[in-house]
Amino acid sequence: MDLLCCEPQAANGCRAYEDPNLLNDERVFQNLLKAEERISPSPSSYFDCVQTELTPNMRKIVAEWMLEFVIPARTGECLALPKALHV
Repeated sequence: MDLLCCEPQAANGCRAYEDPNLLNDERVFQNLLKAEERISPSPSSYFDCVQTELTPNMRKIVAEWMLEFVIPARTGECLALPKALHV
């Protein structure tokens, strides 16, 4: 399966600059947390309705594989693992 990304890559690899107005305002973070609670499906409804073919054992195997992959890599993406395993 080929995936298509129409977003052009920046020449220096940076897609956006750090906006101090967003980074230093606690309200931005609180609004993101509220939106996450409102939008994220509950694990029980997600697995019962959306991913009905997956079993808890299958999810455990994938989580263990992801952990084995991320720890040796030691990349900045390590922070994404807890979020990836949230659901």
